[in-house]
Amino acid sequence: MRKWLTASVADDPADVIKCVFDQAEARDPEHRRTWIVLVDGATAQIDAISAEAAKRNAPIHIVIDFIHVLQYLHQAACILHGDGDNVAVQDAGEHALAVLTGRDEKVADELAAATATRPDADGHKKIGETVTYPRNQHDYLRYDTALPSGWPIAPRRDRGRLPPSGRRQTEHHRSPLVTGRRRSRPQTPCPDLQRRHRNIPGPPPGSRHQRTHRSRYGSQHDR
Repeated sequence: MRKWLTASVADDPADVIKCVFDQAEARDPEHRRTWIVLVDGATAQIDAISAEAAKRNAPIHIVIDFIHVLQYLHQAACILHGDGDNVAVQDAGEHALAVLTGRDEKVADELAAATATRPDADGHKKIGETVTYPRNQHDYLRYDTALPSGWPIAPRRDRGRLPPSGRRQTEHHRSPLVTGRRRSRPQTPCPDLQRRHRNIPGPPPGSRHQRTHRSRYGSQHDR
């Protein structure tokens, strides 16, 4: 079945979420498939999704976007070790691996202990946010279950995702959702790029590219 996208700048997040559930039930009316809801972690968003699922008696699995978790871990590491420090990168990577393997509570405890060493109030507050996040969202950080099950833990580059506002976002290069087609843009040749292409060796004779492409369209490009 084709991918389906929706968005709204006028409707409430709950209305958009309801619309998403309508589409899901149209595809799986008997709830036989596994329903995964990938979110950014906003409490209001999770509450609205859980409420809509309860109305429909639809079993769902809510998973927080792992990229969002990485942002918190990276922020804490940079405060503790300095932005751009190799130790900070290593520390964030080790904590990320721990979260992926179901040890998010241990990561929160380690960061909480490190917070005591921060004399500045701003750093103390930001690390505290990273500590609070996994503790409050523990039920939705079960990547140790999601990964073996083949569930998504982050949006693909060609997919939209549901931000805290409840409205679906899409890649900036995509066309209006109503048409589902890419906008056509004028093909303006770049002289410098054309000169470079002339110096790139072509595919060997008899290759698939030579048989199916150059034989049909080669005259349009060999200029």
